[in-house]
Amino acid sequence: MIAWTIVQLLVLVWAIRTLWKYFTASGGNKLGLPEPPGPYGLPVVGYMPFLGSEPHLAFAKLSQKYGDIFQVQLGTQKVVVLNSLDAIKEAYIKDASFAGRPNSASIQIFLKSSSSSFGFRTGNAQWKFLRKIAIKALGIFASSRNSRLEAVVGEANEELHAELEATNGEPFDPQRNIFDCVAGVIGTILFGLDFSSKDTLLKPILSLSQKFVKFFTAGSILDSLPLGPLIMRHKVKEFIESLKPVDVLVDRHIAEHLVHCEEEDDVRDVADAVVLAAKQTPSDLKQQLGLTDDRIRCITRDLFGAGFATVMESFRWAINLLAANPDVQERARRELAEVCGDRPLCLTDRPDIHYNEA
Repeated sequence: MIAWTIVQLLVLVWAIRTLWKYFTASGGNKLGLPEPPGPYGLPVVGYMPFLGSEPHLAFAKLSQKYGDIFQVQLGTQKVVVLNSLDAIKEAYIKDASFAGRPNSASIQIFLKSSSSSFGFRTGNAQWKFLRKIAIKALGIFASSRNSRLEAVVGEANEELHAELEATNGEPFDPQRNIFDCVAGVIGTILFGLDFSSKDTLLKPILSLSQKFVKFFTAGSILDSLPLGPLIMRHKVKEFIESLKPVDVLVDRHIAEHLVHCEEEDDVRDVADAVVLAAKQTPSDLKQQLGLTDDRIRCITRDLFGAGFATVMESFRWAINLLAANPDVQERARRELAEVCGDRPLCLTDRPDIHYNEA
């Protein structure tokens, strides 16, 4: 009886504390600045019940009433939503204040279960240095005499074009075709290998981008409620398991690169360039930033994950948008035809395809 009373008191204290934080949070911020407009939500859960299964559509509808920048309460947290390209550019490109990642439950779970170097970490000195190394490694690879970047992209384009032609105009889901295209390019650029969905190690990664989106989706119970990690523990375990194939794949292929690359003429791919960058970083700088060669080499994992998840989602959104806007599709096609004619598109054509670049 006493134990049950204690449990009831603890639940009551937690409920009062949560409600207090919710109502006091809506009154302003620490800097005393005006807050963006936005809809009212419910106690404890905020606006989460009204987002549905497609939060982006709910946000688009809210932007019609509150403008491109508005605020919603998700659980016990306030979230500012940027709902236009101009607002996003202003925040993420022109203002370094948004360079890092939020200290959310989903981010912390990902960092504890993954070997990410900088992709999901905050914008501190170590993060900036690792990002600098990643950019340097990509530059070394792109300028290497052994680089086959444009040739690899061209080959992937030809294969994708042939697969699309084989459908004879019938409706189909292009996810696997896109995956094979991206896998071939990313695999060759990173490790000098031609990946495809037929590879046993890559099959679990085919659905990884969608699992990422679901895990980090807006309004997630995991991030919005104090007991989110406990409520979502089975989903968390499932997500952590889905990351393991990436570590296995990257570890298998990066081991060979450690003994190969000693100077820039040895660079065959991005993994070589990352290993070389790690070797060229002074020991005192590594010690000052709390870095190890293993942490630097983990950049390859970030590039691998970003190459698959981000590029595949970008492809899917681009295809959906073009399908929904035939006039845009036709204008983009005409521009490519005018610039390239019958020859393949080249990297040097980028300054001349303004509409497609936009």
